[in-house]
Amino acid sequence: MPDDARLLFADLLGDADCTAILLDGRGAQVAGSYLDASGAEAGARIGSALSGMRTEVTRAMPHLEVGEWRALVIETWDSTIAIAPGADESIVLLAASSQEPVGRVDEPGRRHMAALAAYLYSRAGRASAAAGLGNPAFMRLEADSGQLCVVGAGEVVLVTLIDSGANLGRIRLDMLAGRKIQ
Repeated sequence: MPDDARLLFADLLGDADCTAILLDGRGAQVAGSYLDASGAEAGARIGSALSGMRTEVTRAMPHLEVGEWRALVIETWDSTIAIAPGADESIVLLAASSQEPVGRVDEPGRRHMAALAAYLYSRAGRASAAAGLGNPAFMRLEADSGQLCVVGAGEVVLVTLIDSGANLGRIRLDMLAGRKIQ
């Protein structure tokens, strides 16, 4: 990859403990750089693990009835990963250390929605683990008319649908606290 493509996000990220990559529809790394803990480029491995993520999220959105998706945010104990749709089936992945501020990366129908959310959480967890990014602690799917928040604890998945004006920080803390009660 040419240096200008590899350094595409450098000015945007500055000195923050963040990294960003652009993946095409097949999961191939097009731009940016993601270095793992050993300093090796991990973009191809991450792209391979996330190759179908955009399709999965896009396919689930009409059933969730929250509008078009803008970002899928996955929090692990080590990092926060935000995935956003790009042009021509691409995705942009931004990963930040868990020490960075969160804002840096930010009925039958209900049962069906919960099942879809649990599936996306499971898929995100498998992709995150396969890419070496850690296991999800909290997942947030941002959409036009609200957010879908998911926390897993063993075989139990807690799903909350919130509108755009809700106090996300409080809901996140309550959901993570509920995760510890098994």
